Amino acid sequence: MPLEAEVPKVDLYLGMSKGDQPEPLLYAVAATTSQGWPAERSDGSVQVDSCRPQSCDEKGLIWASNDGVVVGAMIHFFYQDPKVPARRSLLIWSSDASLDTLPHGFVMALTEWLRQPASTAGFSAIRMVGPGGSFLDVPPERLLP
Repeated sequence: MPLEAEVPKVDLYLGMSKGDQPEPLLYAVAATTSQGWPAERSDGSVQVDSCRPQSCDEKGLIWASNDGVVVGAMIHFFYQDPKVPARRSLLIWSSDASLDTLPHGFVMALTEWLRQPASTAGFSAIRMVGPGGSFLDVPPERLLP
């Protein structure tokens, strides 16, 4: 499936763009997942994960259910302003799911990818870009498996 159809169409500065300008979220997703290979999970879903070349602290995950729901996550350090000190943050994105409808399979994959639940993963912020490009802060307890 084309990734362009799955990533919400929003422009953000996440520290990965040239000239400190906001760029499509799709660019950051591609930068953090392009080195990964699809792997089938025991529940039939598929995930791709990797890190940004030459900056492996920035990582990306794409998860797809066997019925076509796609959700992703990204560890990044900047958010909207290059002058604000870098802080480790988690961004979840989906054009298919909202915070209230995040698939349990994605939450499990996210927990395994982080090697712990997001509530204890030490992020300064957890945000989600949902369908239609809506932004919201995510309470960590919403991501417990």
